[in-house]
Amino acid sequence: MNWRGHVLFALLLTFVSALACQTLHLSTLWEYLWAIPIIVFGALFPDIDIETSKAQRIVNFLVIVVALAYSFTTPAAFLNGGWRFALEILGAYFIVVYIFKPSHRGITHTLFSAFVFSAFVYLVFNLSYACYGLIAYISHLIADSHLRFLPKIRRK
Repeated sequence: MNWRGHVLFALLLTFVSALACQTLHLSTLWEYLWAIPIIVFGALFPDIDIETSKAQRIVNFLVIVVALAYSFTTPAAFLNGGWRFALEILGAYFIVVYIFKPSHRGITHTLFSAFVFSAFVYLVFNLSYACYGLIAYISHLIADSHLRFLPKIRRK
């Protein structure tokens, strides 16, 4: 599936879950709209292991935008170390993607990575956004028919 298909499938699944959450008074549709960048990020993140993919270029851009947006939420956040946190996010992401270079459909295509991604979103934002991110990430795995908890270990 291409990046557009992954994004549309994730938006559909998260929208259905947003309607269910609104019915249960757990979230609002307004919060869903604010979560769209995280949903797109979660839907494309498993393909960061493909150097030439459009998904990786979009995710690279979103990492920068989210890190900067988080550090500049308020002047106080920026002055109290938000800029340092943004640099840490950017550094960790680019070290993993460009130095460790995960293999295609390896660790990034597992439920383990989906939960790590969701936990990170929870630490930076809140539980609702983490749930949307988790659903988006898992939607990518379902669309690729690659749903497993950990990557296969290759033995020589």
